[in-house]
Amino acid sequence: MKYVIQALQHISENSEFGDGVSSAQSLLSLINVEFVYILIMWDSILNQFYRVNITLQKLNISIYNASKIMMGLKNTLEEMRNEGSENIKLLTNNVCNEVEISTIFKSKSPKKPKHTQH
Repeated sequence: MKYVIQALQHISENSEFGDGVSSAQSLLSLINVEFVYILIMWDSILNQFYRVNITLQKLNISIYNASKIMMGLKNTLEEMRNEGSENIKLLTNNVCNEVEISTIFKSKSPKKPKHTQH
C-alpha cells in the first residue's frame, strides 16, 4: 500500500506523465481510511480462501482431509465475524499512519425511517 501511494504521489507531482497526473490525483483522493479498512478486511478473508484452495488442489488429498479443511475454513470465517473488527481497525490505523492518511472514520448519516402506506 505504501509503495502504491508513493508511486501515485510521484506521478501526480510530475507533469511529464501527462494525463496520468490527473488520474493519479483522482486515485489518491479515493484512498482514505475506509478504503484501507475494506482492503485489509478482504485481504484477510481472501487469504483464508486462497490457502484452502491451494491445499484442495493437491492430487493426493483425501475426502476426509478435504472436509476437515473446509470445516476449518468455516470456523475461521465465523471467528473473524464474531470477533468483530478490532484487529482490522488496528491494522488499518497502522497502515494509515505509515502513509499519512487520516485515521478518522467518517460518521454515517442516520437513516431516515421508512414511511409505510396504510
